[in-house]
Amino acid sequence: MPSLSRRCAMEVDTFRKRDRFWKYAEHLDGKFKCKFCGRIFAGGVPRVKSHSSGIKGGDIDTCTKVPEDIQDAVEACSGGEEK
Repeated sequence: MPSLSRRCAMEVDTFRKRDRFWKYAEHLDGKFKCKFCGRIFAGGVPRVKSHSSGIKGGDIDTCTKVPEDIQDAVEACSGGEEK
């Protein structure tokens, strides 16, 4: 099985048009709705990742309803800053 970072790279569509973390949010034309907590935020996939990771920062509240395995995957793909 490939390493987690290798899986991150493999799961991003060609030219990074559709990041795999969009599956955790509904895209709303310049905004997104978290599929775990239902909150709506402005921004794109970097903010989806910040919200879903449990990592403070990114100028966005973290989601308290994201399962830990998803938080770990987001953190591994986005550099793993401090929670």
